[in-house]
Amino acid sequence: EIKPSSKSFRALALGFLGGLVTGSGAALIADRRSNRVFSRSKLLEQLGYPLWLALPTLPWPDQVAGPLVGQLAARLDRSLDWRVLSIAREHEAVGSLAQALTCLNEPELSCKAVETLLNLIIRLGSNSRPIGLLVVVESGFNPSQALEDARFLLSQLSCVQSIGVVLAGVPLPSELTEA
Repeated sequence: EIKPSSKSFRALALGFLGGLVTGSGAALIADRRSNRVFSRSKLLEQLGYPLWLALPTLPWPDQVAGPLVGQLAARLDRSLDWRVLSIAREHEAVGSLAQALTCLNEPELSCKAVETLLNLIIRLGSNSRPIGLLVVVESGFNPSQALEDARFLLSQLSCVQSIGVVLAGVPLPSELTEA
């Protein structure tokens, strides 16, 4: 009676191990075929614009979001109409960042969320002020081709005077997470 149970246990263990290896291999192949960019340095290199702010994953704690958004706001040129957007698909941080910048109640700061860059037609607007863009990205969120397309498109926009990258989904330092 012991032999059949050890054989079935061995078969079960081998089946589990085989399924684990097959599943991991399939996930690795799917990840490589998606061509998503995970490295922070590769992401910024492919996009070709400077990193202006790193934000944690939503929801943002008030004690973190306030100072970080304030630092970003201090950097923004007030003579520009600022647009917050993502590249190929809508990122959840776009609307939250635009709202946080607007809630600073700085009358000379003009900022709003717009649709994704690859779907956007940039309009000058009625006041014809030049535009600044805050491009929200996250590791693993965009494929390499979308980053290349974004870099090319951004270089062609004559109405855009300034571009900064906002990296979302960055883990908070331990000193900010301890309560």
